Formats: sequence, structure tokens, C-alpha cells
Amino acid sequence: MTHNTTFDLANARILVTGAHGFLGGYVHGQLVAHGANPFHIRTPSKDELDLRITENCANAVREIDLVIHLAATVGGIGYNTAYPASYSMTTPRWGLN
Repeated sequence: MTHNTTFDLANARILVTGAHGFLGGYVHGQLVAHGANPFHIRTPSKDELDLRITENCANAVREIDLVIHLAATVGGIGYNTAYPASYSMTTPRWGLN
């Protein structure tokens, strides 16, 4: 089965979580390079949007056409070794909300 679906990036309202990180910054650039309007791309920082709170997630996706969820807790090998519960509990929880 073949689906011919097009998505209008130029008019899409997009939420990119984790856009201030390494991968998120790259994805944001690629969205713009492929026609997305940078003024229609919402890139909240972790201080602006706490993804651990379900209500915040519901509010964040209102009137959004596309969500690219890249947010994660990363601190390098040293941090993840010292605080394994912080990493292993927080990042998956964001995806559940």
C-alpha cells in the first residue's frame, strides 16, 4: 500500500523539545532549510516547559501541527554514573506525558 501524503512545513506550527541541545539544534536547522517558517517553530527551554508535568505537555501541544520530541536529561558519562536514577527516571517519563 502506498500513501501519498504531503506536509506543508511552510505553514506548520511545530514544537521541538530539546531544541537547545546538540541534536535538537541540528533538527531545527534542517526544518528551516526544508521550508519551515522559523517563526512557527516553538523551541522552549527546560526552564520554560517542564515536561514532567502532564498539564504543561497538554498546553504545549495546543494548536501545534507537528511535535518533534528530542528532550532528554544528559550530563555525560560522569553525571550519568553519579546520578543514574535521575537520568533513567526523568527522560522516559517525558515521553509518557
